[in-house]
Amino acid sequence: MKYMDKKPISILSTVHNTVIVEQDKKRKKTHGKSERIVSKKPQAIIDYNLTMGGVDKADQCLSYYPTVRNQQKKYYLKIFRQILNQSVWNSFVLYKKNGGTMSHLDFRLQLVEELAKIYGESKHTSQNTTSSDRLNGRHFPSHIQPTQKKKAPTKICIVCSQKFNEKGQR
Repeated sequence: MKYMDKKPISILSTVHNTVIVEQDKKRKKTHGKSERIVSKKPQAIIDYNLTMGGVDKADQCLSYYPTVRNQQKKYYLKIFRQILNQSVWNSFVLYKKNGGTMSHLDFRLQLVEELAKIYGESKHTSQNTTSSDRLNGRHFPSHIQPTQKKKAPTKICIVCSQKFNEKGQR
């Protein structure tokens, strides 16, 4: 079924039929008096407008913090990011129902800070390289001595070569 509001709307429902219902609206005039206006809509549109406010609000709030990229090539990452974004929204709704006072942005920032405290520390730090070489971009090729397996070895960065053991393994 198609319905014309401000723009054409297509409706597909297994519950509703094509019944058009009159709905009263109040519209205020400039003289201070209100006038009743009757609009005709399909029952499916009226039921949708009564029940889907929460979904529309969630979609609107999630659009402010997009995590899904349009050019994402791997579909499963797109799905994962959407599920993650929806999970953050659901936890924010539960937080607000339990008396929370933070805004959605503050809630997201607090969540990121807490997750970074728990999972953000790197457990595999290299003690062999000096941080000044690593951070200042002092990655220069060094000559590697030939071995029995490799007669003509390639050059490797000085900083990166310290990550390998004597057998050439990380």
